[in-house]
Amino acid sequence: MKLGRHQRAVVALMVGLSGLAGIDCGYTSSRTGRVLASGRFHQVAHRGTGRAAVYAVPGRRLVLRLTDFRTDEGRDLEVLLIDAPDALENETVENANSLSLGSLESVEGDQSYELPDGLELGKYRAVTIWSRRYRVNFTTAPLTTE
Repeated sequence: MKLGRHQRAVVALMVGLSGLAGIDCGYTSSRTGRVLASGRFHQVAHRGTGRAAVYAVPGRRLVLRLTDFRTDEGRDLEVLLIDAPDALENETVENANSLSLGSLESVEGDQSYELPDGLELGKYRAVTIWSRRYRVNFTTAPLTTE
């Protein structure tokens, strides 16, 4: 499987933080950082389950971690942070200020996305899985600060 630049950076960060050579490099507040914000995915145009959490990890980096994540297959799916408190339809996402974290790695399973340096986390209040091609909000997780 070929990984993109951001995905390679996240894998390197995860392996470095865990001190393990294996695949199980999940973030827990006791081992690698603390949860700053989190929320559960809910259905919008498509089903969505799992948790989204933003972690502050050593080195002052922020990472978005999706755990137990699942949604439906789709084309051109990307992970967005949006400044709306929730998105129950497409228009909220289209009208929100958003930050793309890149293409969705997989429609199922745990995955991580490194957030840009200097990100003002308080500005973004939800995570959305968005289809660029069809302009459809698949599923959204409103974020609550911890």
